[in-house]
Amino acid sequence: MSTSPSFPLGRDYPSIPEGDLPDGLLALFDLTEAETELILNKRGPRNRLGFAIQLTCLRSLGRLPKPQEIASLPRPLVEHLATQLDISDEVPPVGRTA
Repeated sequence: MSTSPSFPLGRDYPSIPEGDLPDGLLALFDLTEAETELILNKRGPRNRLGFAIQLTCLRSLGRLPKPQEIASLPRPLVEHLATQLDISDEVPPVGRTA
């Protein structure tokens, strides 16, 4: 669960960096208990994962992610959120059609 990291993503990274993620970036995508409860009320693993991505990007970037950002999110970031939600790797990538 999140402990309010001080990594300045919104100011220094107006979008999610591609390639290797800076140290501390994944901590910004830790879900709080309240966020997890809200997300788990969504239908289906793909919807839950997509909602988690939007919610954490809004919190971290101060805005919703653009469709092309969602489709090209670094795999470790998606896996980090999926693990917190007990979503398996069998879920189709978010932002792409199956």
